[in-house]
Amino acid sequence: MKPIFIPLGLLLIIMVIAGQFFPKILHAQYYIIFGFLAFIQIFTVFITEFGLKNNPEKFYLYFFFSMFARMLGIIIYVFVNVYYEIPNKILFVGNLFFGYFLCLAFEIYFLFNNLQAKIKTNSDK
Repeated sequence: MKPIFIPLGLLLIIMVIAGQFFPKILHAQYYIIFGFLAFIQIFTVFITEFGLKNNPEKFYLYFFFSMFARMLGIIIYVFVNVYYEIPNKILFVGNLFFGYFLCLAFEIYFLFNNLQAKIKTNSDK
């Protein structure tokens, strides 16, 4: 299973459970938030995988660019929704950044695992 599906699946499970048992902690448009987070997560993972396949020595440039692109996309998404007067702004931003930080935590976890694997293979040589 690709690492991209773990944070998205976990986020979907959390949103479904929270929607059933604690509907007041989810924004009314949580499905749009999830869709945007899924889109931006998949887009940035493809950028990182492209960099890993084409130029493994400069993988970290692609990784940091994908993190920057995700952060910029989230900020633009928040500003557009706040500009168009979305109701319950605090809950919207809270739900969005919870999902963002969940995906970011898993991405950092998988990056550390990849780094450890590379260090072990380099030390074996």
